[in-house]
Amino acid sequence: MNQKNLEKIKNNEDPAIKSIADDLDKITAISALNNMEGGKILVDSLIKDIVSNVHTLIASHKDLTLQEFVTLSAEMKTKLDLAKALINSDKKKEDLNELLEQSLSDE
Repeated sequence: MNQKNLEKIKNNEDPAIKSIADDLDKITAISALNNMEGGKILVDSLIKDIVSNVHTLIASHKDLTLQEFVTLSAEMKTKLDLAKALINSDKKKEDLNELLEQSLSDE
């Protein structure tokens, strides 16, 4: 993002542009985490946990109580959502950058 666009964002009163810029800041931080060694370890760990939960479901689905099944499923969904957010952060960052630049050029 060039300096001119940064100034436009800073001085802009349009709530849509402010919202896109805020989302871009957040996704940039998530993307930075994903690209660091710690982020890669985190994603790997989340995926291993998800696979472990799937194996538990497969191996003991007949013996699980409804509460255990729901808990295991919710845990998998939470970990999957977090892993997807990290993995997809670079693409989402690109998309938000394009959207922000397009919004600024439309003014």
